[in-house]
Amino acid sequence: MTPSLSPQADAFLVDYFQREVLPLLTPVALDPCHPFPPLSEDSFHLAVRFRRTPGFHFRYGLVLVHSTLPRVLKVPDGPSELSILLEDIIARHLPKLFPQTSIDDCWVIRIGRLQAHAAGESGAGRFLQGQKRGTRQKAC
Repeated sequence: MTPSLSPQADAFLVDYFQREVLPLLTPVALDPCHPFPPLSEDSFHLAVRFRRTPGFHFRYGLVLVHSTLPRVLKVPDGPSELSILLEDIIARHLPKLFPQTSIDDCWVIRIGRLQAHAAGESGAGRFLQGQKRGTRQKAC
């Protein structure tokens, strides 16, 4: 979470988000009528839970984040500076990405890639073996 910010740091973040971050974000509301968007392996994304109206069911969305954005930002704060994670900056501005909603929570998603390099295995065989190894490792 982003720490309490001075007015100077807050103003810097608002300006930075508007100029540098917002143009490189793609908010997507998830619903059964639309396919789940592809997620790139070279970036992270935010999963968002929100409500359109209090008392109604939660809905979900994704924020696709372009990989060219720096993961950590140095923010001037008086005589010193703070290091703030990009996902915390985006989380502060989620109401701008999902207007007319009440944001309940958000989580960072990063897609990893399993690779197997065993000689003589087909691409599909390497993939399945990698999946099995990864499942065994995560289960322990």
